This record gives sequence, structure tokens and C-alpha cells, in this order.
Amino acid sequence: MTQALRYSGLIIKPTENFYNWISGEEIGNQLSAELFELLKSTSLDVMRANATVMAVPLISGDKESAVKKFVAKNASDIIEVELSRWELSIDEKPSDTDDELVQAWFDISYHTHIFSFDDEGK
Repeated sequence: MTQALRYSGLIIKPTENFYNWISGEEIGNQLSAELFELLKSTSLDVMRANATVMAVPLISGDKESAVKKFVAKNASDIIEVELSRWELSIDEKPSDTDDELVQAWFDISYHTHIFSFDDEGK
């Protein structure tokens, strides 16, 4: 008998701050022509509708506090994943701390029991 591994998820949606930064001249000029055209034809609402889901261990207890700590601890990874969607390197982000950027750039919500796998990953 296999044991199910249960994961919850963080839903990561860009904010207007992120949209304005990535579509600004400084960063926009670093995107490939194809990505830059895609970005220019993409609204913030469309970007938010195509949110990232990050699988995380189930969180118990004070969820709000635990999620804040998890996000702060993993802020660099969150930024790296979101920038990689636009073929940008984490080296291209502003010099703010990663936690500050995550708070400014993304709305993050926690949802329980999004994923359930057996111990073989199925």
C-alpha cells in the first residue's frame, strides 16, 4: 500500500508593480522581440489569470504567519521562477531585498490540498 503525499499550493499572481517593471523600457528591451511583443499585447488581467502554482508542504497551525515565513524564506526562488517565465535572469532584478520584491510584485494566496501524490509520485 502506498502512502499519499499531500501538498498545498501558493498561487502567485503578478501585481501592477511587476507588470510595470517588466514592461518598462529598461527590462522590456532585454526581452526577445517575440516575448516583448507578447508582453505588449498581454494585459495585467491576462498575466494574473495565468498565475503560477507552487506546490508546498501542507501548512498547519497559524497559516497566515507560516505562509509569510515560507514566502520570505523562498522569496529568491519565487522571483527566479517568475522571471524565468519571461526568459530573464534573477540577476536582472532590482537591488531591493527579495522579500520586499515579492511583497511588491506578487499577490500570493495559500490553498490547501491542491496536490495529492502517492509515494511513487503518481
